[in-house]
Formats: sequence, structure tokens, C-alpha cells
Amino acid sequence: MLSQELYDLALVEVVKGPQGALYGKNAIGGAINIYTKEPTNKMSNRVKFGVGNGGNLQAQFVSSGAIKEDKVFYRFSTQYKNFDGLLTNEFLDKKVDFSEDFNIRGQIKARVTNNFTIGATFQHFNIDAVPLIIR
Repeated sequence: MLSQELYDLALVEVVKGPQGALYGKNAIGGAINIYTKEPTNKMSNRVKFGVGNGGNLQAQFVSSGAIKEDKVFYRFSTQYKNFDGLLTNEFLDKKVDFSEDFNIRGQIKARVTNNFTIGATFQHFNIDAVPLIIR
């Protein structure tokens, strides 16, 4: 499940060292911040499809634009990815590296004044995969 694709990406920030003061007591080794793209005033849409080995199917859709020009903006992005797997457990006769991934993200941003904006984000991730076991 660590192979989740980072779609609609704007910035990845790696902060090294103890970061307890900024990110809480569990960030003793550092933190990785992943930023997605923000809603824009300019209308844009993107659709992407892909296929690959092991029954790999992927579809992405991203849409961004103004609900009210120069005042209220939206961004909607979603991804579906299905991988049947390449490795088979011969004893069980089952694939052991399958994954199915569905993500949806919605953002809305309102410019109240030139110096003040309000934003809200909704995200839902549904990942069904073989857990990674490290020995």
C-alpha cells in the first residue's frame, strides 16, 4: 500500500530531524508534507487513461475553474487504479500483489478580500491491497 500514486501534485516538502514542535510527538525522524494543486480562476480539465502488465488499469480526472470569476474557485480530482498482480502464491493459487485504489478530492476556495481567503477540502481514499510485510 506504499505505492499510492501522487496525482495532482504541486509540492513535496521533506523536513529532516526532530519536528515534534511543529508536527507532534510522532515526528521524531522528520516529516514529509505533500501539497496538492489549489483551485484556480482559469478553467482547465484533464483526463488520463493507462493500461499495463498484470491487468493494470488506471483513470484520472482533474477539473478546476471559477464558480464566480475572481471570487470563488473549485478543484475536483479523482483517480481509480486496479492492478490484478504479477506474483502468484502457487500453494493457494492466488495473486499476492494485487491492489485496487480509488481516490477523490474536492476543494473550494473563496476570496473574501484581496488579503483574506477561505478554503475547504474533502478527501476520500479507499485502498484494497496486500499489506507490505518486511522481515
